[in-house]
Amino acid sequence: MTGLSSSLKVGDAQYAVSVTDNTQAETMQLCTPTCSTNGTHSDGYTGAFEGPEKLLEMWFASTPSAAICADPGAELCDEDQDQWSELRSGLRLVPRAVWRDMLDLVHCQVLSTLCNEHLDSYLLSESSFFVYPHKLVLKTCGTTTLLYAIPRILDIAHRYLGATGAYQVFYSRKNFMFPDQQVELHRSWEKEVAYLDTHFPEGSAYMIGKTNRDHWHVYLCGPCETPLTSALDDDTTANNSAEGSPLVHALSRTSSRSTINSLIESTG
Repeated sequence: MTGLSSSLKVGDAQYAVSVTDNTQAETMQLCTPTCSTNGTHSDGYTGAFEGPEKLLEMWFASTPSAAICADPGAELCDEDQDQWSELRSGLRLVPRAVWRDMLDLVHCQVLSTLCNEHLDSYLLSESSFFVYPHKLVLKTCGTTTLLYAIPRILDIAHRYLGATGAYQVFYSRKNFMFPDQQVELHRSWEKEVAYLDTHFPEGSAYMIGKTNRDHWHVYLCGPCETPLTSALDDDTTANNSAEGSPLVHALSRTSSRSTINSLIESTG
């Protein structure tokens, strides 16, 4: 019996079809190409997609008004000019090209941008990125390498804000469904914590939920004293206590108030 094979390409997927001499199809296999540009697909990709997002929130001042660009004469590029240009300050003065280079380390790409008077938001190939004058929020899913962006973010904050470190850091993620599909750093919570501790020695790691069921990993550091926050008054500092930290805001959406209070008390 003579066998023939052919391929049919539909969109980005290629179908491999084998037929016999009586023209009856024996097999049809969907072959999805790897996509090294966005971090979702990698060599040996099995078709499983990791939906839970990695979330990184880094503050370099407690309020937008406290984030002053280290170079007052910094100018935006043509692509950064829009109706909100005169209102930008702090991290919002970082050119978009610089953010794109940082996102390359995470293996995701900018698809579109939307801005207003308060922040710049980026739709990514793997979720989203938000830039405020004093902080940034980066959310990615799939097999993106989010934590590898931290050294570059610290460098950017030092260059554009004069920050010698982060004021406050929050990282969280749900337990992975396919941890073996992640890069080495993200395959275990212990490795992620060890990496975070190298950059934030005062950080603390937590787990919320049952170890043998769905659970949530949380890493928190700060608030810390930085050159950007040394001149703040007591009221501003009080507003960024444990009750106002991003940890509480994040947990309050999914946890009871008693759980949050217990966690705050246990961490002093």
